Amino acid sequence: MWGRITISSIIVVSSSPAFAADGRDSLMRVFDYNPSIAGERSRAKAAAIELDIAKADRRFDFRIDATAERQDISTAARHLSTTTATVSATVSLPIWSGGRVSARIAAAGARADVARAELVEATNRVLTDAMIAHIDVARDRTLLRLQQEQTHILAQTVMAAELRAQAQEVTDTDVQQAKTRLAISQARVSQAEASLISSSQQYWAITGAEPDGDEQIDDRLPPLPQPSDIGNLLASMPSMMAERHRVQASLADLQFARATVRPTVNLFARYDRQFGGTTLPDYLGRNTMSVGITMRLPLYQGGRPGAEVRARRALLEQSRERQVAIERTILSVIRARYAQLMAADETMRESKIAIDASEQALKFAAEQHLYGERTLLDVLNASQELLRAQTRLVDSRRDRVAIAYEILALFGQLVPLVEQLRHRTHVAANNESGRRAALLKLDANGLWQAQGLEHWQLYSKKT
Repeated sequence: MWGRITISSIIVVSSSPAFAADGRDSLMRVFDYNPSIAGERSRAKAAAIELDIAKADRRFDFRIDATAERQDISTAARHLSTTTATVSATVSLPIWSGGRVSARIAAAGARADVARAELVEATNRVLTDAMIAHIDVARDRTLLRLQQEQTHILAQTVMAAELRAQAQEVTDTDVQQAKTRLAISQARVSQAEASLISSSQQYWAITGAEPDGDEQIDDRLPPLPQPSDIGNLLASMPSMMAERHRVQASLADLQFARATVRPTVNLFARYDRQFGGTTLPDYLGRNTMSVGITMRLPLYQGGRPGAEVRARRALLEQSRERQVAIERTILSVIRARYAQLMAADETMRESKIAIDASEQALKFAAEQHLYGERTLLDVLNASQELLRAQTRLVDSRRDRVAIAYEILALFGQLVPLVEQLRHRTHVAANNESGRRAALLKLDANGLWQAQGLEHWQLYSKKT
């Protein structure tokens, strides 16, 4: 009796369904707000403002200066006190700066582009982390369920073995082997619970919400670029765009360093009005207006410009070499991810075959054990092999989806995908609200009334 119950319970474990939904809600929740993305967005905004600050150097400058001065002059003959107040208004317009302003604007614009590219890269990375956290929770919950069911089955097996040992159908060795497998399974349940807690906390850290217990995943993958298109898509990847703009910023910094030895020319107009003095015309005020051109020509600066040029040239070479290194790294990672994706596909297919074969092997071993042709250890081994096959299937499904989203993040195509999902969600929500609004009707008092409700007051014509 106990043997048959154990066999049927084991078969139930093998037919338990894996996840069947998706994690789009997690992606859209993170896309709407995440502290890491919000921080990168603020940094990109600050970089754009730095560009506005750099552009201000080419515009005219207008200022008003006011000074007040009192002088007390004492001699042996007399004491003289004078009070003077001067108000000046000056307008200055840079005519030529030797290329400094243009280089500073180019550098600020390139750094703003770097910040925008890094924002896209960070957003893709956080979205990928959110999806991986989602499927990690689903994987760990599924593995915990499988291990708990396996523990329950082993507990029933121990009970059945003890009863059969009392009837002298099996030996004490079989009982001890069943108890050993039960103890190991109980320890693995504790490990699975710890893994689920860890993945749940990681999910909370990224999304800001606790897992709702229904995290599942769909085996359907998002559309991925073809491996043959990697070369064409390389320039549009966020990381490569950021490196390219860094090289442009370094080149602009080099141009700015070279421009520090060139003269600058400014056009100015100044108006002064002075009040005070010791005579009546002075107290009535004196007006002075001047218009002119100022030129500043640096002759010797202690070798600073030359050193800055050499330093900026070295940093430019570093940026170019870093661009080459990042390109190689991205290509190697993408090729490795595609290889891992194909391996995950193959592992998932083989795991399904292994599960089917393990189910049949477990069924035959259990039936043969009832007739004394197999030992209890053979049944336990077959059950453990089935659990390992199920675990490999869950892991391969998790890896398959995680690798697909990592590939999308590397190409920078995860953000447009989430935007499309959110747009579709909003359209569906609007269509649903429109459908519900069409079901509403007005009653005699001019109030909105829904089907099934006598008075659902949302809007009144009287108000």
